[in-house]
Amino acid sequence: MIKKILLVSSIAALSMTANAEHKNGFYAGAGLVGVKPAAAKARIMATNLAGGTNIGNGTGKLSNPFSVSGRLLGGYHHKWSDMFTETELYVQSNDRDQKVTVPVINTPAGLPVSTGGAVIKLRRNFTLGGALKAGYYATDNLGIFLSTGLLYSQFQTRMQGASQDAVKTAQKQNVWGASIGGGIINHLSNSWLLKAEYAYEGYKKIKTKSLQSEYNLGVGENELESLNTKIRYHSVALSLSYIF
Repeated sequence: MIKKILLVSSIAALSMTANAEHKNGFYAGAGLVGVKPAAAKARIMATNLAGGTNIGNGTGKLSNPFSVSGRLLGGYHHKWSDMFTETELYVQSNDRDQKVTVPVINTPAGLPVSTGGAVIKLRRNFTLGGALKAGYYATDNLGIFLSTGLLYSQFQTRMQGASQDAVKTAQKQNVWGASIGGGIINHLSNSWLLKAEYAYEGYKKIKTKSLQSEYNLGVGENELESLNTKIRYHSVALSLSYIF
């Protein structure tokens, strides 16, 4: 019995020592991110290429498929007492295409005109992000935190009309955004960190021009002169990092 008590006491002492030696320093890691776009509407304006006149306007609903992206990250972790902060930078791979079909546009006179099934595809190609995190250790190894950050992403918009002669075009643009969220951190050891976190991400309006397509409006070649939409995402990330 005495030996068991001594063994348990020794393990507890070692555990307390290890917990007290949580490292402060730079870290690097990798993770997976599940991304779900929030529901959004897209507004389009069609213009006659030959005459430059406004054909009409229409709206459609962007699809919001779930996708999984990869993330590489690095930052600095600092702990004092029961509190901690992190400054983190990361790069994230592309998401799946979001699609919007605009079957009808309304002319300035209020008459509906078929687009022949024109489809617009929108995709986030990559994201560079930075986040500030502040949290509290509920136990020696487990903590909770809040985070806020900035995003810099490249979006690609593609257009395809319904006809066989449709011209596929692509346009890329870089857009700033912001994020807010929170999560849980767990010290697997003095050097290894496991984090699970949620973030709500938002961008300013995405506006594109000159997405050409020969969809059937009865007036020859036309183009979608603009696509206007707000982009929001729900993301959940799981990452493993090593503190040097």
